[in-house]
Amino acid sequence: MTYQLGTGKIKNMNEVLFKLGYFGISKSYDGRFPTAHNGSPPYIAPEVLMCEEYDAAADMWALGIVFYELITKTFPFDSLDQVLYNKPKKLPHWVDTDTREILSWLLHKNPAKRKISLDIIGEVMAKYPQY
Repeated sequence: MTYQLGTGKIKNMNEVLFKLGYFGISKSYDGRFPTAHNGSPPYIAPEVLMCEEYDAAADMWALGIVFYELITKTFPFDSLDQVLYNKPKKLPHWVDTDTREILSWLLHKNPAKRKISLDIIGEVMAKYPQY
């Protein structure tokens, strides 16, 4: 059986609250950083692709991919190689400055610079009621 993460699994709760649930790759570990290469390919963070240690910043990357996809209806990268070596695709001209800034934080290649408050994302998503 195959499990894939995607925007179809996000349920809009009629306010700026999104619930994202995906346990297809859940596993327990002994306190060390997980290093297994798991996940839905379009959402895998660069550090996971490189088989490096990862933490919650990898989840922020996946959230950035979902956020980008919700706004543009496309993925920011066309291949896993682009995830590693390229910047995300340019955003449409109508995307505001706050949203561009948050996406740049969420899709930063350096996981240490990827930390962000979910409250800020909620404020920006409120600007896009069609999603």
